Amino acid sequence: MSHPLLLDVLVVPYKPVVALIPPMSEGEATWPASSVSLISGEHDAVLIDALLTPEDAGRIVDWIKASGKNLTTIYITHGHGDHFFGLNTILQAFPSARPVTAPAVVPEAKGQTSPEGMQFWNALFPGQVPQHPVVPQALETDVIDLEGHELRIITVGQSDTSPSTIVHIPSLEAVIAGDVAYNGIHQWLAQTDHEKRMRWIASVEQIEALQPKIVVAGHKRPEAPDDNPATILGDTKTYIRDFNNSLSASDSAQELVDKMMVLHGELGNPYTLWTAAQSVFEQGQGRSSRAEEKSGGSPMNDLLKVAIEAHGGLERWNQLNTVSARLIQGGVLWPLKGQVGVLDDVVITASLHEEKVSHRPFGAADRRSAFTPKRVAIETDDGTVLEALDQPRASFAGHTAETPWSTLQLAYFVGTAMWTYLTQPFVFTLPGFQTTELDPWEEAGQQWRRLRVAWPSHLATHCTEQTLYFTPDGLLARHDYDVEISGNANAAHYVSDYKDVAGIRLPTKHRIFPRTPDGQSLAEPLLVSIRLSEISFT
Repeated sequence: MSHPLLLDVLVVPYKPVVALIPPMSEGEATWPASSVSLISGEHDAVLIDALLTPEDAGRIVDWIKASGKNLTTIYITHGHGDHFFGLNTILQAFPSARPVTAPAVVPEAKGQTSPEGMQFWNALFPGQVPQHPVVPQALETDVIDLEGHELRIITVGQSDTSPSTIVHIPSLEAVIAGDVAYNGIHQWLAQTDHEKRMRWIASVEQIEALQPKIVVAGHKRPEAPDDNPATILGDTKTYIRDFNNSLSASDSAQELVDKMMVLHGELGNPYTLWTAAQSVFEQGQGRSSRAEEKSGGSPMNDLLKVAIEAHGGLERWNQLNTVSARLIQGGVLWPLKGQVGVLDDVVITASLHEEKVSHRPFGAADRRSAFTPKRVAIETDDGTVLEALDQPRASFAGHTAETPWSTLQLAYFVGTAMWTYLTQPFVFTLPGFQTTELDPWEEAGQQWRRLRVAWPSHLATHCTEQTLYFTPDGLLARHDYDVEISGNANAAHYVSDYKDVAGIRLPTKHRIFPRTPDGQSLAEPLLVSIRLSEISFT
């Protein structure tokens, strides 16, 4: 039986840098506190990352020697110099250790040692970095064996740089996150644009899918704990979203810094934020964001353009105002929520350009629902309001997947759900939407392109971030989301049987199944089934 693994973390504190820009808030020009991790068995150990300066690396050497372990491998999570320039010093002390990284990371690591890369590091840390840094070798596999335990290397893609990797240690339920996660530190966003930032969020969610109990961030407050992954990963995503929103509302780098300091002034290393703000405005991101707002829409990436054309085109969509259809619905959701038979056979009418939906009949032959994000009501056919609920989403607080719904809560759910299903992908061109193409997905013998969509807060939908899967011809095949108002139930929603109506192609068959944390759909139970017929547009 193999000896259990141990995880130890060393954090070196903030270090002064030569400021390349003037101060933009309270705080000093420093480099963020940084971590390395030592995973050890009975005799051997693996080091994750190697820091920047010989002084920092010397601390690592003393730390490892004090452990009494035999260092076999040094794994580098990504190609930034502050994570591997310390290799020179560490290898002098442990010459038999092998410095490695994922093959995709090697080119960026080499670029950091180029004249241009060294100029950057020497400007910040004159006389403090090695002039001929060792570059890690390409690791032939995606697993490092440590006395019979697996250290799994996962290439997640984007963090504050790309490509980036993480190290998953199943036996410890731990993830060494490199720069994919930050913990109590302003994040390095200087080399990102909107699409890269959205990809970074997707990378964080890959860690969440592993359900770790420990997450070690590459940059963290020295005193910050590693055993609160929900906070660490959630805060990393929130910071990125807040940066995006603050950037779109800022006319200058200083205004961006001011907004972010109001939201995240407690975080360490504000110099990182100053640098990011200067960089994104030098790239013109602030100006382009304002231009998008003035034009009245959100920018379309290539996949969104392909999808919109495949579904009929934006020009045709904008000529239409409403859609109506007959819905035949089934699945286990309705009895679970105490609403058997209410919506088995109904007619829906929805506005295409504002979030308004009605189902009829609704519980009785002469009744209908009236849904908007801020109010839901049950009315008679002549418009008499029988019952109504303002701010209906707040009524779902504390709900789980098994909590029954009232009639008004049912009306809210089906209103927001069907408006989402009937208006996508065209709705994603409205102001406030953020879309990013993710890595492709293999399913049903096809490679599907994936679009990550972030919804604006003023519209009601299942959850803020959703993922859509498109076939090679651009048609929607699958739609993933978490149903926030039902205990964040994970759903994989499949659509098929397309029909062309008034120049718009839309699916007439919907089947919704549970989804596992790693993105796989379960074959049962069938949560919801929907069949559309008698479709018409006006």
